[in-house]
Amino acid sequence: MSGNILYIKTYSYYKELIEDGKFLPGDRMPSLRECCKDLGISKTTAEAAYFQLVADGYIVSQERSGYYVSMNKKASLNKVQLATTNPKKSEKIAVRYDFSKIGEDPEYFCFSLWQRYMKSALRYTETLVSYGNSQGEEELREEIAEYVRKNRNIYCTLDDIVIGASTQSLLMILLPILKNEGLRTASVPTVGFERYAKVFEDNSFAVGYRDKEADVIYVSPAHMTSYGEAMSLKRRHEIAKHSENGHIIIEDDYQNEFNYSKHPCPSIFALAKGENVVYLGGFSRVLMPSIRISFMILPSSIRAKYMEVASKYDQTASKTEQIALSHFLRDDQLNRHIRKIKRLYGTKREALKSILEWLCEGLKGADKLKADLLIGECGTEMAIEVRGMERDMLEYYLSQHDMKCIIDEQKNGIYHLIFSCGIIALEKMQEIDTVN
Repeated sequence: MSGNILYIKTYSYYKELIEDGKFLPGDRMPSLRECCKDLGISKTTAEAAYFQLVADGYIVSQERSGYYVSMNKKASLNKVQLATTNPKKSEKIAVRYDFSKIGEDPEYFCFSLWQRYMKSALRYTETLVSYGNSQGEEELREEIAEYVRKNRNIYCTLDDIVIGASTQSLLMILLPILKNEGLRTASVPTVGFERYAKVFEDNSFAVGYRDKEADVIYVSPAHMTSYGEAMSLKRRHEIAKHSENGHIIIEDDYQNEFNYSKHPCPSIFALAKGENVVYLGGFSRVLMPSIRISFMILPSSIRAKYMEVASKYDQTASKTEQIALSHFLRDDQLNRHIRKIKRLYGTKREALKSILEWLCEGLKGADKLKADLLIGECGTEMAIEVRGMERDMLEYYLSQHDMKCIIDEQKNGIYHLIFSCGIIALEKMQEIDTVN
């Protein structure tokens, strides 16, 4: 007998018991384990039936206690009822499996090694008592030029590189230059890039989405969506070709270090030979978020304009961290670190995929609900696309599994449940039983 039929039969069985008064308001329902044993069904089927009973208002879940009958007639569980039947919803509950935090696994960052490089940088007293170069420390720019040549096939000089604390702070330098050149329209990939759209808007650019006719086209080839969808090689060539028509391409190479695609993913900057393409890179995701150092590589035409205004900008990245990072790159420590954590994240991605497949099956048990797994090629994030369920019920469903993720509302009642395996420990993920 199919799982859907069993789920409906289980749901109807308990529904009739409640409506017939066999179970009274406040009565404790059989546990999921007891339900599976008594009816000879799987845990997934039992969860789907109970979840639908909750959705229809027949039962409620008390955290770490079980399920209880809430009423003896059918009623929809709207947002008001959910708040009253789940009294702990408004409280901040520490969930066991938090997939909402995007960052790096603290167990695998080389803290002691980085501390040694920071201590070494602090010995450069003569350098540290002066303000930093507005373009960034020369030594670090030399190492970055070598790093991108080896890793991204990008050929540039240290004079092409500008260092800042973040990609946003670098854009605040770049966009006024482009505006002074008469550029007025900009394009970002999706509404998910609202932070970058805001920077363009703050600089008086009219912002659109996937607009190939825009004066400035911002792309993130290795992370086009919140779940790490990578841009195809064909599309990269198309955009590189597009730069020949006078459009400025801003290539944010975010998360390219954690690319698990089987196909080559060259930089657009390299494909366009650096013409009309600005390359953005950073070190927060490959080291840790608190190390705020990013950089941009300017094509020759824009570099000349930048040099005219460079002295008007202060350096936003820590001088001490710049010195430490230059030595870290010089000794090839960063590439060693990336190789190590990329292997770890590959293992964690497989574990996360199994968990999300299991959650998808549970969600699909609910009537008129669609749930699809979204897996990209890059980074530590994956997603479930859900249609036909309210946000409150999605949060409630996750809470039953002691989980938390980012819930991103799309158009037409569609939600993306975004899970990151970056920070959560692999051992904790392996605790989640997805067998039954």
